[in-house]
Amino acid sequence: MNGRDSGADADDVVAALKEFGFSTYEAETFLALQRLGVGSARDVHELSGVPRSQVYGAAESLAEAGLIDVQQTNPQVYRPAAVEEVKDRLRSRFETRYDLVVDHLTDLADRREPTTEQRQDVWRIEGAASVASRAVKLLETADDEVVYVLGERTLVTAAEESAVRSLVDRGVEVTVVSPSADLRERFEATGAEALSPDVTDGSPAVSRILVVDDAGLLLSVRGREETAIWSLDTMFARTLSELVRESLVSFVGGFSA
Repeated sequence: MNGRDSGADADDVVAALKEFGFSTYEAETFLALQRLGVGSARDVHELSGVPRSQVYGAAESLAEAGLIDVQQTNPQVYRPAAVEEVKDRLRSRFETRYDLVVDHLTDLADRREPTTEQRQDVWRIEGAASVASRAVKLLETADDEVVYVLGERTLVTAAEESAVRSLVDRGVEVTVVSPSADLRERFEATGAEALSPDVTDGSPAVSRILVVDDAGLLLSVRGREETAIWSLDTMFARTLSELVRESLVSFVGGFSA
């Protein structure tokens, strides 16, 4: 577009208007009229560079959208709608498109039948940062109770501590089990109950076992990098969560299933 606009760059404004469904010529015609106040097709062409033959069609579309007024003179003269009216029109245009997309996606999701594989999903992730991030997301789903077993050398993030603190503040019962005195002290500071296992001859490869409401589970082991499997709201998660809780009773003092 020719000329200069104060504030946002003209090309950026044209690009934004195109996101609302306007063509390039429509956007450039509208922007030119905003600068002119009132103008003919010739005026718009001279200011914006839009071919004069294209201004008429663009102006007709803009008028149908309620963004400009057309004075039926010879030649025709165009005037942009008031800024507040334009804002309302653009907002309505966006909301209409948004509702259309959301309604369509919702309809597709409602018609999709979940398969057995989808209901039994078990996911695998690698890398300590990814595992810790997933642990935080699972912790955030808790409503009643969390059991978090951490190995001696598990690298626990501040985000995990913060998530546990938030759960305690919400009244969720959180129990952390670890042979590491440092980790127990850190989680005690969040308000969680911290217990030490009675036995220490378990697999040193186990890094984390997280059980959330008997509905979510994360189990990670250490190799060259930390690797975990996790599941939420599946039969696998519920079954393994029960087994984990039962096994904790036998080697953690003060823990009850």
